[in-house]
Amino acid sequence: MIEKKETILLDACLFDVIDKHAFDAKLTNGHRFVAFYRPSEGGEWTPKVGESVTVEMSPYDMSKGRLVNNQEQ
Repeated sequence: MIEKKETILLDACLFDVIDKHAFDAKLTNGHRFVAFYRPSEGGEWTPKVGESVTVEMSPYDMSKGRLVNNQEQ
């Protein structure tokens, strides 16, 4: 049986640092949430406050998301 992962990709802006791997972020509609960053093996990108990013979120929990890439690359 194939497990289906239900996620959505949304554009957000980082506006504050919580710690080394967590940021306060805001969607374009004003919804605020915590965005988590996990460094990948091949990437050298480090998110910064004020950047526009793409986040992956679960439709069941919109209070947190995962940074998936930088739009300015």
